[in-house]
Amino acid sequence: MPWSSMTTPPRSDFSDIWPVLLVLVGVVVVGFIVIGIVRKWMRTESVDNQVGFTLSDLRRLHAEGKLSREELETAEKQMIAKVRETAADSDAIRIRPRTRQPHNRNDPQSPTEDEE
Repeated sequence: MPWSSMTTPPRSDFSDIWPVLLVLVGVVVVGFIVIGIVRKWMRTESVDNQVGFTLSDLRRLHAEGKLSREELETAEKQMIAKVRETAADSDAIRIRPRTRQPHNRNDPQSPTEDEE
C-alpha cells in the first residue's frame, strides 16, 4: 500500500475559515452598496420636496441678470413677510421687537419725550 493513501494531509485552521471570511467580505460589500443607494435616494428626495425659492436662489437669479433689483427687493420683502406671518401664527419662533432709535432733539420729525 502506498504511503500517501494511508495518511491524510494535515488540514490547517485557515482552510476552515476561508468560506466564512468570503461570506463576511461579501456581506460588507453589499452593505456598502445598499448604504450608498439609500444615501443617494435620500439626497434626491430632499431636493425634489423643496418648493419655491430661497433667498439665496433669488440673489443668484439677480446676479445672473434674470431678476431686476426691484423684483429682488419685492420678492425678499414678500418672503420675509410670509415667514414672519407663519412664525406669528405658530408661536414657534419669537421675533425680537425692534429696538427704539434714540431721537435727535434737533430733528423736528423726532417725537418729544411727552409724545412717547
